[in-house]
Amino acid sequence: MNVEQEFPTKRFAEADHGALLNVMFGRSKVVRGLKAFHVGENGERSDFFVSIGPFLAEHGERPVVYAPGDLSEEHVLDVTGSFRIQPSLTAGDLGVDQTSAEEPMGALLLDEGRTYMRVANFGRAGPHQFAYLELATGEIVALGDDDSFLATRRWRIVGPGGEGAVDFEFSAAAD
Repeated sequence: MNVEQEFPTKRFAEADHGALLNVMFGRSKVVRGLKAFHVGENGERSDFFVSIGPFLAEHGERPVVYAPGDLSEEHVLDVTGSFRIQPSLTAGDLGVDQTSAEEPMGALLLDEGRTYMRVANFGRAGPHQFAYLELATGEIVALGDDDSFLATRRWRIVGPGGEGAVDFEFSAAAD
């Protein structure tokens, strides 16, 4: 397989919001994540990268919001068309409404056709230590602590034809 033809290399700034990317951290750590954005109170839009695995041990093995300057390389590999995030719902998840504040970093919250991931923010995209990444658009938003969702702490990254699935599960202890 020719990686350059299969997965286009582009500058981070040129990638679409919501694009699934492979980026370099340090000299040898490849992290998969989404290009995201946050609209500040002043209306200014800022770009970010949100890791979705493999995670960096120094950040607690969980999804984290990073500024573009945190990336080792400005070039990224766009794998959007080949991989997708798939919630792993079980019978125990169905009919259970959780509030956003009850879920750990990495949990997926499903509501009316939208899927959000709770991510560690460290105040980068707004004033909060955590935020919510809407997976379809890449927008980082704040949700009310009392908002109710169908939640799952299990999800997977699935490759072409369902191959190469990587499973993730998060517990409340991760926060």
